[in-house]
Parts: sequence; structure tokens; C-alpha cells
Amino acid sequence: METYKEVLSTWQKAWEVALSLWTKFARLREPKFIFSEKERQELKTGRLFAMIRLTDHTIIVDLPKIMQLGLSEYPVEILAHEIGHHIVYPSNLTDMGRMLLRIKKALTFPSLTSYTNFIGNIYTDLLINNKLKLEFGLNIDKVYKKFQPDKVDLFWNFYMRIYELLWALPKNTLTKGEISNTIEADAGLGNRLIRNFAIDWISGAGKFACLCIPYLMENNSAQTQNKMSYWLDNSTVNDSNYQEIPSSLFDFEEIEKSDIQHPSMDPNLSEIPIQENATQSQSARNVQANQSNTRSPSEIREILNQLGVQFNLTEFLYSYYKQLALPHLIPFPKKFTSQAKEEILEGSEIWDISDPFENINWFQTALKSPIPIPGYSILEDYYGEIEGAGQKFETIDLDIYIDSSGSMPNPSYKVSYLTLAGAIILLSALRANSKVQATLWSWKDLNLTTKEFIEDEKKLMQIVTGYLGGGTQFPLHIFEETYSTRKPTDRKVHILIISDDGVDTILDKYNKLDGYDISKMALEKAGGGGTMVLNLPYSISKYPKLKLLKEQGWKIHRVTQWEELVQFARKFVEENYKNTF
Repeated sequence: METYKEVLSTWQKAWEVALSLWTKFARLREPKFIFSEKERQELKTGRLFAMIRLTDHTIIVDLPKIMQLGLSEYPVEILAHEIGHHIVYPSNLTDMGRMLLRIKKALTFPSLTSYTNFIGNIYTDLLINNKLKLEFGLNIDKVYKKFQPDKVDLFWNFYMRIYELLWALPKNTLTKGEISNTIEADAGLGNRLIRNFAIDWISGAGKFACLCIPYLMENNSAQTQNKMSYWLDNSTVNDSNYQEIPSSLFDFEEIEKSDIQHPSMDPNLSEIPIQENATQSQSARNVQANQSNTRSPSEIREILNQLGVQFNLTEFLYSYYKQLALPHLIPFPKKFTSQAKEEILEGSEIWDISDPFENINWFQTALKSPIPIPGYSILEDYYGEIEGAGQKFETIDLDIYIDSSGSMPNPSYKVSYLTLAGAIILLSALRANSKVQATLWSWKDLNLTTKEFIEDEKKLMQIVTGYLGGGTQFPLHIFEETYSTRKPTDRKVHILIISDDGVDTILDKYNKLDGYDISKMALEKAGGGGTMVLNLPYSISKYPKLKLLKEQGWKIHRVTQWEELVQFARKFVEENYKNTF
């Protein structure tokens, strides 16, 4: 009977052999071997005897389980399998996310989406094990024989029959009992899929999932899942501290739409000629063309949960909307004066020891005395100012108010274009060294605000990406607090309000505040202008209160769909500020 120490020594020696099969250049630390239940709980390995953690690419091997399952004699096979997950299938969280998105879309029935990780794991296992067997000559088939259940289900025979076809093994080498014509046909498609998509494996993931659906629908996969639970080594990253959202999850890939089809419909895989129904295909293309190319926050969060990446919702929304905004960022407008001051040298004066050392004029100092003496003979230049002929640019600040009443979309479930437009504009303002005050408002006493003009990007984005719900009434008291004591010498501010026709509550009375007077006062004291961008079904002329606001000096921009706010945000500077000062 082998001891832990003997098995450990054998597996440690096998590590370099397994690594060299894939590459001599991979930077992968040696495996972490665990021996106790406490270590299993700390590392969240569950029933797994071996796994890889994709966040830090650590391979973990549970030696007691290895010995319990009778796998001690296969160190190279098992270690090489885990290395395969690191090297190529899936190699990183980004590609794993792309794969799982295709699988999830293929498993169209709500009852099947829980199998997304399971299908992803056994699909990448097929790709890895095929290389281990055919290219490296390893006995990976003998490892699977150790897992053969006493009573097999249809899924087991379907999955194992793919291996038998891939490796030209006789029937019932890995399968058990009679193999139906349906399983034989499906396994044949699976065999061709694994061979054809060994390189473009992400595109094959949705097709493989489609192939598995009948066996999942029959609810006959319990035995397979129970046995394979020891081997589901790549289903999650098992790390709650991972704080990066794979960027590829944000936008749909064009090829992704054609990846979700049954292998029998792929002319490169099916042996039966396929005739395309032109009407249906065009209809499908029209549906696809009308779909948004941006994934919703809820969809990405679901995939991140399947990856095992855990996020605080506030942190997630900050990262999500920032990444969506980055391609659209524009410089924020700057107020310019007709002339800028220019410095002119007026003479020299005694340099004080508290002045910067680089201010010293050594030539003038040498003329005064050959011995430099601080406070006596060391001189520095001093300058005056004259009016210049050029232009001096002065950054203006931004005061942004985003409607978050009950009629507005919740930015945590689907893309909120109010939130996205606000993110584009405030991030652009910060890029140009402006300070920003951000307010999310719903009812008069239900709002979130920074209460001051700040440059803290994260704090500002957390306000903008929040959600309140409730009734609608503009928070006049914030206008009052912000502008009533503002001085003419303070830096100019542009006020931006994103809302719908509910913005007309800005003219209502609030306690002792008169909306009309407060709005007019805020616009005048801000000094940098004011813009309202509103989602309105009718032209502005149909809204009497909006006419009053225009008379005060507000620029009112109408959109009819929230999506138009992105285009508005991109053109905001040029359309609203160019040549206005």
C-alpha cells in the first residue's frame, strides 16, 4: 500500500514531464498538493481530485482522493489534463466567458441553463483529452474506465461513444450496453465537431451544447453528472477576490450568432446536404439585426456568477458603464477669453533661501559678486504680465442631474442610456480637469448627490449608476444650496439635466422655494449655460412649462428614444458650447 509520501514524490517528479508535453516555455508554478478536509474547504475543491484556478492558474491536487479513486498511477495524464486548461482550453477567463455565453444561448430552455458550466467543462475536456491521447500517447482512456458507473445513462454512453470514435476504440470500451442509432449518429457528429473545431474551439461550443440538449431534456444524465463531478475541474474560478470583468463579454460578436446551431445544420459537419430556407433565414437575420449589440448588465452578471467571479453590485456597475463609455469619451468644453496674459522679464532681485533653487540667475549673480552669498549676492529674475494676442482656455465645471424616478430604466438590469450618457459626459469632464457635481433624483426628498464639485471618478460614477424609483419632482433645494451663495468670481458651471417631461416639476414650489425663481437664479449664477436633454413624444412647443424654461435661457434638446442619448453625449460639446463664449 503506497503512502502519501510515496505518491507525492511520484507526482512531483511527473510534473515536469507533463508540462513538457505541452510546452517548454510555460510559466506555471508547481501544483499545490492538499491532504486534509480543512484545505478542501479553504480552497473550495468540493469533490474534485484535481482542478485549476483560472484567476492565478494554480493547479490543486487532492492526493487522498487520487488514492481513493485508484488514480495514483496516472500522474502525467491528470497533470497534463490540468495544464491543458491553462495552455489553451480555455486558458483564461475571457475565452471561458465567450464559450459559456455561446453554450448558455444554445441551451434555450430555462430549465437547461443550469447545465451551462457542466457542458463547458466536458466540452473542453474532450478537446484536451483528444490531444493527450492522439498527440501525446497518454492513457487517458484508462482514467475514464475508472469512472464507469455500474449503471450508465444515455448521456454517459453518448459522451463516451464520442471518445471511442475519436480514438478508434471498440464499442463498450468506455460505453456500456447497447448503443442506439440515435446515440451513434450524435456521437458521430460530436467526433467530427471535436476534430474540426480543435483550433476555433469557442465557435464549436454552442454547437456541442445543441448536441447535448436531448440527453439533458430526457433527465437521464444524473449518473453521468454524479461521476463527472469528480472531474469538473474548470467550472468556476473559485475566487471571490477577482476584480476584472473580461472585456469580451460586453459586446456580441458577429460570428457568435451563427455559432448557435445544431451540428447537423453545419455543412462542414453533417453528412446530409443542407438546403437553406431563404424566407426563414432572412427572417432570422432581420431579428438578429434588430438586437442590441451590447449585453445587458444582468446577462453579464449571470455569466460572471457562472465563472465564479463575485462582484459587489456597485463596483460592477461602475466597471460596466465605464467600459461602455470609454470608446465615446470626448474633451469637455473650455471657456476661452480673447487674450491671454504673457510673462515679461522685468529685472533681478535678491534670491531668498526659501525660493526654488532653479530660479537663480547665475550670470547676474556672477556679475554682482564672484562669491555667491545667499541673501546678498545671489540673484533671481522676476516677471510681470502683459496682455497676449492668443487665447487662454478656462475649464468650466459640470453640474449633472439624472432622472431616476420609477419611469426610468434600472441600470442594473438592462442598459440605461441615461446612465451611459451621464458617464460619457462626466468622464469627459474629468478628463479635461473639470470638477463635477452629480445628482441622481426622483422625488424632492429622494435623491443622491455628491453635494459638491469633486474629481473623484469612482464616487461620481457610483452616483450616476445608482437607481431610486418612486415619484418625480426635481430637487430644487440642491439648486438653492449650490448656487444661492455662488460668487461671480467662482469658476463657471454648466448645468445638464437628463430627464423626460417630468423635468417641468422644476417650476413647482418646494417649501418656501419658488421653482421659477430658483431655476432662473441657478442658470444665471452658474455662468456656463444650461442644457436639458429630454425624452419627449411631442415637440417642445406642446409643453407650456418647457417654453418658460427656454425663455429663461435653458437649451432644450429633444430625443424620442433613450438610445439617442449616446449620440447626444458625443456631440454635446460641439453643439452646445462651440463659439458661445
